[in-house]
Amino acid sequence: MRRTIRATIARDINWMYRRIEPTDQNSLVYREQCPGLVLWAAIGTGEFRGAWSTGKRAFVCFGPGVYEVFSGGTYTQRGTLNTSAGPVEFAQGLFQLVVVDGPSGYVLTLASNAFAQITDPDFYGSNRVAV
Repeated sequence: MRRTIRATIARDINWMYRRIEPTDQNSLVYREQCPGLVLWAAIGTGEFRGAWSTGKRAFVCFGPGVYEVFSGGTYTQRGTLNTSAGPVEFAQGLFQLVVVDGPSGYVLTLASNAFAQITDPDFYGSNRVAV
């Protein structure tokens, strides 16, 4: 005769236990999967490199693209970087957003959405940026 296994040591990840109703016994339960995450937006190609939120606007970098993301999950590409891998960093002033990727820096003018590479000969590139 084989014994029935009543318990297991396996981990239950993303499962919740619900009691079977109505019941006269307190121990009747079943497992149900938790809702989990839902894909909200699929943005660009390549690796995720960084993100920035200005309070009313949000920006992300995937691969070489810098995108503005809107509340409905839609997005618009605002610029293209010269690199497509490695982390980027953002910093914001009153009127502009600066993006650096190591060898280059870029400026997005928030009022006009104009995106341009920093061409000043005294800018040598940076992995960090601060305002």
